[in-house]
Amino acid sequence: PAKGPNTDLLYAAIDSGEIYSLRPQLGAALKQKLLSNGKPVQLKKLVSAPAIRASLAQYEFIRFCTEKKIVEIADKPKGKEFMKKFMDNGDWLESFLWSGPPAVSWAQALENLYVLDRHTDGMERAVFNRLATALALQAGKMRPYSFVDRYKHIQEAYRGGLLHAGFSRMDVREMRWTFYLGGNRAEYEFLLDDMQRTAPEYLGACWSCSYLGHNAYGDTVQGPLYYKQPGHCAYVVRLGGRWPIGFNVAGPTGFGVPGWTGTGYATANRLYEEVEFDRANFETATRIGWAARFLIDAEKVSVRLLPGIKYSLYKEGVSNLLPDFSKLTPAETGTADSIDLKSLQPVPPNNFAIVWEGKMEVMSGGSLKLAIHSDDQSRLWFDGKEMAMANCAKTATDTVVTEGIYDLKVEFSQGTGGSLLIFETGTTYKYGEWQDVYEQALAAQPENYAIWV
Repeated sequence: PAKGPNTDLLYAAIDSGEIYSLRPQLGAALKQKLLSNGKPVQLKKLVSAPAIRASLAQYEFIRFCTEKKIVEIADKPKGKEFMKKFMDNGDWLESFLWSGPPAVSWAQALENLYVLDRHTDGMERAVFNRLATALALQAGKMRPYSFVDRYKHIQEAYRGGLLHAGFSRMDVREMRWTFYLGGNRAEYEFLLDDMQRTAPEYLGACWSCSYLGHNAYGDTVQGPLYYKQPGHCAYVVRLGGRWPIGFNVAGPTGFGVPGWTGTGYATANRLYEEVEFDRANFETATRIGWAARFLIDAEKVSVRLLPGIKYSLYKEGVSNLLPDFSKLTPAETGTADSIDLKSLQPVPPNNFAIVWEGKMEVMSGGSLKLAIHSDDQSRLWFDGKEMAMANCAKTATDTVVTEGIYDLKVEFSQGTGGSLLIFETGTTYKYGEWQDVYEQALAAQPENYAIWV
């Protein structure tokens, strides 16, 4: 196959197992293209360029599915081949990412797609590629042999001319609604061979009912004299530009399934082709939304505690308030992997204090949020400066940092009663490039339905 814009980079990362380095490399290249002199450019046309499309989809795919899952799949039999084929195909990645939330998780959907690629054939054909992608998203934690069989069943039905003529034109999201995941092979074949009816056969299925009376929907299959909400038959009939609801088994009349996940909006309230008419705008807006999400990630401060944190445990001269540690002698000293109160507090946990001292590495700079929450009292030092003090509450502060290694110290004191210490780091996001870009995404989105990122 022809090389994509990031083929060499992808293949090298997958072959070496260095997947964790891939997103930063993609991000560095994206940032140069999305920003000009630190400001976002107009992205409506730019995001249609093949290189930008591929990089955004690859970046989002890693964020959605996680590096850990990608490494796990790559280590399976034929896993590297699958990951290369999938991640280097921008159109396939996009169809996977923007076809609605998966039934369980993105990681599970990726696992399902790998299983289908490993144990079936025909996915090089566009219709079966979309079918496999839709099944992977929809199957959730269904037994692998079951959804592999169902993929093969639908393949056979399609090749045998048993599916609707429009099936091959459906996109991945539409296909998710078309196939039945229940039952086994014999039951599925029974539905196709014995229950499937042509239009003439359907109209003659129950007493050869005629469509009578002043009724937008005609009569029901209950019989020619029955004229009201039936107890078991549900259908809609197209009238002009809408699909008004005919009858619904649940009663009262209404749609049971929303057409756009999470909104409560039923797609059937509009003709689906009206929605699909804005497909180009949906795709553009989604890509711009991904660009905004990337720029949020680019602002994120990345830090880690370095190994070898030293601790000192004090048991004398201590109450609920922080003491003057220079006047005390520790009862115990050592090293710890993290700032973890439970692993060091004595039994019973009364009248003691702990001081942790170590180094924090800032791997990407920005506005760093430092927070501490304690019961009883605590104090946080960063880069030799007191940053926050907490007493049975949470306190947070912000500081701008650049890449490098900084001194870190946390002091804690406990009297009696409950004890708690939580130390957290994060990013303080301010109005910036990502919001400007997200506003571009909102402006580009279709009239009939919204993007989700």
